[in-house]
Amino acid sequence: MKAFWTRISNTGIRPDMPKDLVKKIKITNQIVFSLSIIASCYLFVFYFLGFKKEGIAVILIVASMITPILLNYYKLFSLARIWFLVAINIAVLVYSNIFGSDAGIQLAYFSFVSLPWLIFEFSDWKYILAGVFLPMAGYGLTEFGNNYPMVAITPEVQKTIYISIVFVVFIILSLSMMFFAYQHFMSEKVLIQSNNALVTSQRKLELRNRKLEEIAWIQSHKLRKPVATILGLIQLINFKNPDDPENERTLHHIKTAGNELDEIIAEIDKKTRIRDN
Repeated sequence: MKAFWTRISNTGIRPDMPKDLVKKIKITNQIVFSLSIIASCYLFVFYFLGFKKEGIAVILIVASMITPILLNYYKLFSLARIWFLVAINIAVLVYSNIFGSDAGIQLAYFSFVSLPWLIFEFSDWKYILAGVFLPMAGYGLTEFGNNYPMVAITPEVQKTIYISIVFVVFIILSLSMMFFAYQHFMSEKVLIQSNNALVTSQRKLELRNRKLEEIAWIQSHKLRKPVATILGLIQLINFKNPDDPENERTLHHIKTAGNELDEIIAEIDKKTRIRDN
């Protein structure tokens, strides 16, 4: 079940896609699938209440609602989200007119207002405004239009549908709040991880700067001494008379300074190779 949910959530997602788009596609797939499951329940609700044609027609509604997952699969991400919002608003408009405003189907519009904020990025503000306007317009058409049902329906059945719609609205709003909370949690988590990475990088940079300062100090103080000594001793060598006894003592001092120079170079090499712990 978990693998199936993950596969549905990741439909249409590629590794090279921006993280914000990936997040919105996942949420869209999850909401589309969840609401399709909820809507499919009305196939049985309407059917067992005696409205067999209206119940069977729910299959078409569910098919239109789940189409965005297929559109995401074919990389039509914007069209998938627009299609989804239009499909659910039209479905509620049709059924609220069939059963009349007393059945309360139009109450579902209140939960739809939150959906555009979940599936679109803030940069897509035009789509968000359109997605908010659609349920408001649908509610106005239903509430202030023809209040009489198009089918024969008893007050008891209207009440049953009304209660079920209130329950569905509660579920959708609860899911929306959960999605908002999840988005906020993930944003906070990403921010914390970014801050931790930044702090770690800053510490490594400070450590490397400290190493560079130490190496610069060694080069400007300790390294110059043996080099200057060697250069000075070379001037004392009697090249005209290689058998000069002073040459041997001078070469001994040059060797000592060379060993000192080698130790300093090894110290520098050690500091450049030390790990950034």
